[in-house]
Amino acid sequence: MSVLDDLSALQELDGEIRELERHVNDIPIRREQEIRKLAAEQDDLNRAREEVNRLILETRNDEVVISEIKENIAKFRTQQMSLKTNAEYAAMNSQIAKAEEAQKAAEAKLAEDKAKIPAAESALAGFQAVYDAAKGEVDAYIADLDARLAEIQKRLDDARLRRAAMAKPLDVPATRKFLMYYDRLRKSRWPVLIRLDAGVCTGCHMQLPPAKQQDAMKNAVTATDPAKMAIVACDFCGRMIH
Repeated sequence: MSVLDDLSALQELDGEIRELERHVNDIPIRREQEIRKLAAEQDDLNRAREEVNRLILETRNDEVVISEIKENIAKFRTQQMSLKTNAEYAAMNSQIAKAEEAQKAAEAKLAEDKAKIPAAESALAGFQAVYDAAKGEVDAYIADLDARLAEIQKRLDDARLRRAAMAKPLDVPATRKFLMYYDRLRKSRWPVLIRLDAGVCTGCHMQLPPAKQQDAMKNAVTATDPAKMAIVACDFCGRMIH
């Protein structure tokens, strides 16, 4: 096998590593997307719960207001017993009447607020059911994503170990320049090592001059002696050609 065959095998493994890395990077994004979707359901549920709590608190405030009004009316009636003039008595009657009107208004508001609670509780139950169903689906999906991530990470770690072992024989004086060129270019050009097809670079699809094709053919002839081989690169994209 020639250095180009070894690089081709390394490139195949690097392709596998790139795909595994893509999944490793993609899965956390998908996981976060699912969590955000659940957060929207949680917001709806929280708003429904807050509305129920608000109405309950409102009815309690209504009851406090009614209780305070009743206490005032009782005080007015007690005070009325000690009044000495008709004018004072009439003024107290007027005050009691106003308080009784306020009591009626407060009681009407209490009844109205209480009447709203069943509908609000029903809405809350609906949002709770929607949230519970969504959370069940999201939890199951996230558990599946986490399991897949762990399995893919294991495969990636294994592939990286295999790559280190595969690259080591190329990291010697006779072939190091090929490995260094390949490693430098694979970060910006993929794939790095490509074949010529009727004089056309299959990486950038540009026609190369005949001299470049001849250089590639020379490498094929001297493939068993790396010292006699040269790096033949596309004039346009820089990929290694063979």
